[in-house]
Amino acid sequence: MARLTTVRQTAVTRLQGTTYLDHAGATLYSETQLQSAMQDLTANIYGNPHSQSASSRHSSALIASAREQVLRYFNADPMHYSIVFTSGCTAALKLAGEIFPWQQHRSTFVCARTSHNSVLGIREIALEQGAEYQVVDLVDGEFRYVTMTSSLSAQTKQETRAKGTEAEEDDSVSYNLLVYPGECNFSGVKYSLDYVHKYHQLDTAKRKHKVLLDLAALAPNTPVDLTRYPADFAALSFYKMFGYPTGLGALIIKNEMAPLLRKQYFGGGTVLASISNERFHVLRPGLAERYEDGTASFLSILSLRHGFVALDAVGGVAAISRYTSALTAYAYKRMSDLRHYNDKPVAVFYGNHSLLDSTKQGPIIAFNLKRDSGEWVGYSEVENLAVLENIHLRTGCFCNPGACQYYLQLAPNQVKENYKAGHVCWDSNDLIKGLPVGCVRISIGYMTTIEDINSFIEFLKKHFVTTTKPHAGDAATLQSLTQPSSSTPKPVRLEAIIVYPIKSCSGFEVPAGSSWEIGEHGLLYDREWMVINSSGGGINQKSVPNLCLIKPILDLKAGVLLVEAPNMPKPLKLPLDYFPEAEIDLKVIGDKGVGCIYNDEKVSAWFTQCLKATCSLVRKSPTKLRLTHNRSLPRSSNNQAAEQKPHTSDTQSAAPKIAFANEAQFVIATEESVRDLNTRLAERNVLETNNNDNNNNNNNNQSETCNAVTKSAFLHVDARRFRPNLIFSGGYPFMEDDPQFQKININGQILHGVGPCSRCRMVGINQQTGQEQSEPLLTLSTYRRQRGMIIFGLQMSHSPAETAEPFLLTSGSNVKFL
Repeated sequence: MARLTTVRQTAVTRLQGTTYLDHAGATLYSETQLQSAMQDLTANIYGNPHSQSASSRHSSALIASAREQVLRYFNADPMHYSIVFTSGCTAALKLAGEIFPWQQHRSTFVCARTSHNSVLGIREIALEQGAEYQVVDLVDGEFRYVTMTSSLSAQTKQETRAKGTEAEEDDSVSYNLLVYPGECNFSGVKYSLDYVHKYHQLDTAKRKHKVLLDLAALAPNTPVDLTRYPADFAALSFYKMFGYPTGLGALIIKNEMAPLLRKQYFGGGTVLASISNERFHVLRPGLAERYEDGTASFLSILSLRHGFVALDAVGGVAAISRYTSALTAYAYKRMSDLRHYNDKPVAVFYGNHSLLDSTKQGPIIAFNLKRDSGEWVGYSEVENLAVLENIHLRTGCFCNPGACQYYLQLAPNQVKENYKAGHVCWDSNDLIKGLPVGCVRISIGYMTTIEDINSFIEFLKKHFVTTTKPHAGDAATLQSLTQPSSSTPKPVRLEAIIVYPIKSCSGFEVPAGSSWEIGEHGLLYDREWMVINSSGGGINQKSVPNLCLIKPILDLKAGVLLVEAPNMPKPLKLPLDYFPEAEIDLKVIGDKGVGCIYNDEKVSAWFTQCLKATCSLVRKSPTKLRLTHNRSLPRSSNNQAAEQKPHTSDTQSAAPKIAFANEAQFVIATEESVRDLNTRLAERNVLETNNNDNNNNNNNNQSETCNAVTKSAFLHVDARRFRPNLIFSGGYPFMEDDPQFQKININGQILHGVGPCSRCRMVGINQQTGQEQSEPLLTLSTYRRQRGMIIFGLQMSHSPAETAEPFLLTSGSNVKFL
């Protein structure tokens, strides 16, 4: 175990300053492993194994050696087992489902309730082949059947019996398949491999029972002995074991299954002979050569030996098992000890951690957090704050709906209702009606250290443990910050008006003292254009920070939008009176929208060259606008805010309309709130990211990574960092939280508050340079969190019904509170 405690300093040095706790998602490759693999590839010539050249024969020999090495890892005798390389564990499971000898009305597909989606997908293959389907809980060495679904309706079954079909009379042998995970990827619960024997023992002369083990989560941390537990199939992914290569997995098949398996499609390398103009082909006899369609990923397969060497260098999987189990137990103990001031526990766990038995619990801790009030903390809140602290973890259901629904006690009808309400996999709807629909997962690998665990515990204590009795409610906590000082606050003025013609690009600031028209969706031309990717999704600064360097200029006299960028030799000119004819459906911050796409190749080419990614430009539809809604409203126990459903409408509606803005027509910021923030940044000695170093990172396409940050001058932010439409001076810090600010009059124009503005990591992007850091969001998180969101600024909408025309805002105008 001593070698494991030093691997971080010797083989994974890039983790300095990073807490990586997502090894169940993807463990990390060691640097020595990668160096050995690259040295191997640069020093040798490896040809296509389907050829007969010297380089090809060399590849074939090493692939055969790799097969032996994988089988040896699982103590699978090559006389009894063969290995078929696939693109991953999912492909291996799919292949097993496709080739299994399902028999109509007689075979049964059985899977553990806590199976991954990749296992559940086999259900569809089985049902299409006429098999039945059962879900089982594996408890105390027993099979506890939860449900059974037949491929046939009751009426069809009755008709089948009445007719005495061939299937009813057939007395040939039928085959059933049990698929279960050696370790649940959601909770880390381990299931005994004795179930292999128990299912085999159900065999009769006419009904045979086969087992497919999903080893994706178990193999990286636990020795698996297929001689002792002779499963008929086993599926795995290699990146889960040693990080590299990705896109490579395997299906291990018992050789005695070969005569039973079926194959329809055949690819290159899998046949002995075939004819193109006649239905004739002869498959190769060996399992590997028969089921590996096309050229195998031979360079990846050749790199496997370097991964196994890396595991051997730390003592092998048995040592890894002992080490990760000890760290998991330590992490669980420290997390379970966390208490709020009122002695309520901070964390709720899912799994077998309390048993303190490494044969029943793997190195995964799945949990949710609770506030001192007993309310649940949404997993998105945890994840967003973890990103700021450079902690890597995973949230959601981890593609394991059965385990998620089991541990969170979600009934099937609840899942369907949540889906109808808009909740889908990978979205940020973490609480529905106050209850969690997913959880947080940390997972431990052989390069995890006790310092990583301690860092994570400090993160939880810093952000989620309440040590003293708070003010009465979240709203009061924020409200307490809005009280003016004893001195009389200055009058509030509209200091600046900023239009953002192209969503996520630089703003166009209206000259001081000038007026700007308010249109039907906010400021005229605000967020009226948007850059989209090839799938129709809007591109923003979170994915492409350099969008902020694109500078749109509105020239009303010339009637054009001029678009400039520092890396483009010529600006792009777009007529303001032109709307493209072709309409397309769009995705705007998770909403459905409609836009008019520029089919002019010059327009697409300009943005593609500027951003170095294929993209296009769309303009708002002149008739089909979205409606204002606010995701940032504090979520009540019944999640009222989440029930505001954004939609597109070409009819009149009471809700104010928006083009490509996130949620509302106007975003406002106040200089006094920004001044307060800068004071706090100075007190925390927050430094600005070094521009030169980050320029290098951006040039290497690393702007989205969480590398160690080089610092220079103290960070001082401007109100424009928050991309507001309106900047107000005077007043006092966070007066925008005050109820009196919810309706204001600016030179006769009435604006209503829509809700607070929830902030994401975009505020960490310097709008002049495109460089990103965790501040000022991290500082804001210490005092501006409300119900899982970091709040700064206010979203507002214009009320034309209460306002006389012309609809104009003028910078320098006084602001009245109504």
